[in-house]
Amino acid sequence: MGLPATADAIAIKTAYRQLARQWHPDCNPDPQATARFQEIQIAYERLLVLQESATAQPVPQAPPADAALIALKRQFQPQLQDLLADGRWAKAIALTEALQQRLPDDWEVRQWLAICYLRQGQALLVQQQRQQAIAYFEKARRTDPHNPRLQQEIQASHRLASARRA
Repeated sequence: MGLPATADAIAIKTAYRQLARQWHPDCNPDPQATARFQEIQIAYERLLVLQESATAQPVPQAPPADAALIALKRQFQPQLQDLLADGRWAKAIALTEALQQRLPDDWEVRQWLAICYLRQGQALLVQQQRQQAIAYFEKARRTDPHNPRLQQEIQASHRLASARRA
């Protein structure tokens, strides 16, 4: 799109609009206009994603925990995996919340807890308990706000919840 690597969101949007007007198939009779317009759209979307990730807040780093707490966490991980595999979301949440009380700054424990909340919300959605499901999706969002993949899953689940309501 002819932009410098340091371009901000406004510059990206301005360049996109200018190129989109120039290459839109409705405005440009050139047979290559459709392909060029699609390339411009893809480049625009990629640049916005890169720009957003560059300006996103960094994930806070946890202070080092003592060896006993790290061992506890490693001991807990297979048990959590078994609970998640068996669909025992409430038990997984309870155990992960207890571990988070001991390791409140551990990013991995925070991520486990957010996943447990998300899975509980999805299970509630299947059981047609929409309001409770949405509450768990919000808990997941607040628990691990720096995880883009989790945020995408939460948004998809929200859309599913909204579609079921309609």
